[in-house]
Amino acid sequence: MVPEIRLKEYPSTREYRDHDPIDGEAIKVVSGDAVIINGEKHYLASVYAPQIARPRCMDEVGKGLMAAGRLRLLLKGPIMVRPAISLDLKRIPAVHLSSNNEDVGFRLVKEGLAVYSGRAANSEENLTYWCRSS
Repeated sequence: MVPEIRLKEYPSTREYRDHDPIDGEAIKVVSGDAVIINGEKHYLASVYAPQIARPRCMDEVGKGLMAAGRLRLLLKGPIMVRPAISLDLKRIPAVHLSSNNEDVGFRLVKEGLAVYSGRAANSEENLTYWCRSS
């Protein structure tokens, strides 16, 4: 018998289950892959951006600031918030944010400001990706 899996509802995303858009100005950007919605921190689902708070090199800081700045620009106007199934190791919920029918996390990847996360997201290769010389 397979146990039933129940997804926890998070207060800041519960009200957006019907895909009602919110004003992007209400979303605070913490980094290139983290935001605060209604006082609760969320990570962008499926992407990993350069770190600002704990960078591995100075290049990562600069790229992280670029990713965060671009994310701020992408979050102008009405934003669709869709909770993701995943939580990070600190149990912080992930969300999909979209503007003009495009996932902003995937847009950051297309622009080279983030990489897709997944099984290898915390691999040494991804963790040092931003510190390689161009």
